[in-house]
Amino acid sequence: MDPAQILQNVIRLRAAVQSSNYNFARQMRQFGAKFKFTGSAQELSRLDEEANSGFEIAKEYKNTKPEQVKKTYAEAQEWVQNVIACSRGRELPGNFNNAVISQLFLELSDRWKSLATAHVERIAELCSRFVQNVVSFLACEDVCANMKSFISEEIDRRTVRASGELDKLLKDQKKHIITYDPSYSERVQKMRARKQKAEVEKTMLRHQQGGFDLHGQTSITIDPKGFAASVASANSEMNMEKHSASDALICATAYYEVGAP
Repeated sequence: MDPAQILQNVIRLRAAVQSSNYNFARQMRQFGAKFKFTGSAQELSRLDEEANSGFEIAKEYKNTKPEQVKKTYAEAQEWVQNVIACSRGRELPGNFNNAVISQLFLELSDRWKSLATAHVERIAELCSRFVQNVVSFLACEDVCANMKSFISEEIDRRTVRASGELDKLLKDQKKHIITYDPSYSERVQKMRARKQKAEVEKTMLRHQQGGFDLHGQTSITIDPKGFAASVASANSEMNMEKHSASDALICATAYYEVGAP
């Protein structure tokens, strides 16, 4: 429902605000990230993407979708590799500094301030229209004109205070990341499993052999030794920078999904 339509009935301000909050929460989860990863990397797709796709978002909140920057999996890996290179300390090859995840998260959440500020302004507009409708209904025209000026100033003051609270939250968001949410490690494990599954499926396709059985039916077999050797080879990534970038990207994406409002 469009929040503005709810104001046709002035006693439903709370319903209008709740509707806007609901749309804002969906907006942040679906379109809040600075980057939209595209391509065949299944592990980077949101684990709850299907659950989110069934919910309709109001137009004014959905319009932010085109503002996301699309990155292929290769571009995403290159982005992470550059961040790791700039953060390199005494880590052994194949490992990455914990600060890397914080840097990646900060860049992924770069749009949060503009989206949240726009939401605060929408709520302020809903409140202003609501109060002015009430005054117009209860007071005569002369009194109404004088009160609207006062109302506008008061709404502005309250909006400034709300923006101040938002600044405090954004300040905390820029600190070193930490979470006690067990779903973070669960998401990391699931993403790693998805990546391994995709690699095994690709290897399996390469080792499939077609033919016919004794009854003339089509038969597909897999060379077990060749398949096992290829899987082992795929799991032993020799490019350590690429390996650490891939794992850091998984960790950053998982943390973003847990930390998103």
